[in-house]
Amino acid sequence: MRMNTQRGIAPIAAIIIALLVVGGGAYGVKKVADKKKEKRETPTAVDAGMPVPDTQTLEMETAKETTVTYTSAGFAPKTITIKRGGTVVFENKTSKNASVASDEHPTHLLYPEFDQYKTDQRGKTEFRFTFEKAGTWKYHDHLNAIMGGTIIVTE
Repeated sequence: MRMNTQRGIAPIAAIIIALLVVGGGAYGVKKVADKKKEKRETPTAVDAGMPVPDTQTLEMETAKETTVTYTSAGFAPKTITIKRGGTVVFENKTSKNASVASDEHPTHLLYPEFDQYKTDQRGKTEFRFTFEKAGTWKYHDHLNAIMGGTIIVTE
């Protein structure tokens, strides 16, 4: 009795190839699932429902316009860095009047031009100011001086 070796090898080869294809596909699916799982297991402060610290620094070296939001909790972000010539838009989201101005309270002499009350934007809920002087400029709400922040202006 003579066995045809080609007939015996073909089914075995087909089985091996099928196992490799199925195993390789399962490996790829597992890798994708692992990456998704890893992404879910690394939550950010926002994902975890944790408050973002109000001392967070936002750097906007290339932006021409940056927004700072003012709520009952204070200014956010509390500190930003911009380039000279950049504009900061202060949005008052409180239900009260506000007037953004440079420190020192009540004179605002550290950067006298940076004073919402002295502009045509007085009494508005949005105040836009373009920083032409490099330096570190502390500011506050003149009507609630305990609320403030810092603008760092680089060259």
